[in-house]
Amino acid sequence: MYPLSLSHALTVTLSLIISISLLHGEAYADDYPHMQILLETEQTIAGEPLTYPQSGQAKVTSAIITIPSGQSTGWHKHKVPLVAYLLAGELEMEYANGKRVQFKKGEALMEAIAVPHIGSNLGATPALDICCISRH
Repeated sequence: MYPLSLSHALTVTLSLIISISLLHGEAYADDYPHMQILLETEQTIAGEPLTYPQSGQAKVTSAIITIPSGQSTGWHKHKVPLVAYLLAGELEMEYANGKRVQFKKGEALMEAIAVPHIGSNLGATPALDICCISRH
């Protein structure tokens, strides 16, 4: 067995937790005694209701995104629900509807889907964001 790095172990653990909640409805801490719920919501940070595709094969992708100090994601939007958890650093999220949110290490959010937004790293260190994307 190969040793896992801390970031890889966190990726696997968070992906499993998020995948369980996405694929099986709701995950409850009572069902998994060592689970800490990071986020439980029915809407995105921009107030959009969460809906899931009614056709096609479901697919969940987990990724770590690194945003260097002074850089941003560029304005974008998503086609599917996306859960994000900040492993390190700090991000300022700005939404086209005027909302601004500071996203700090250890915080989770249900990202906006159709509302354009940009994530900017205003800190001195890289921001590491783990994302889990549910799609068809």
